[in-house]
Amino acid sequence: MPADDRTLAHYDSHAPAESARYETADMGRLHRLLGVTLDKGARVLELGCGSGRDAAHLLSAGYDVTATDGSDSMLAEAKRLHPALEGRLRRLVFPGPFPFA
Repeated sequence: MPADDRTLAHYDSHAPAESARYETADMGRLHRLLGVTLDKGARVLELGCGSGRDAAHLLSAGYDVTATDGSDSMLAEAKRLHPALEGRLRRLVFPGPFPFA
């Protein structure tokens, strides 16, 4: 099995545990940096959103967020943990077509 497939298989089979781990990480410094770097209301495309933690933060701060992940299970966890991301989560696997301008 190629490494890419093994990685997706891991996240698909361990999504709840990985999401719980991601949700406990202190991202305050990164979130503050994004807040002073990005223009208010900017459109943000997150590649590899995992638990949805950062996308949810950006959405609540007023950004227009689209969050992607290659793992269906991680996307389901992001939706469960952060319901406000409904309609903003997309599956995107690399390598493959890039459906964004």
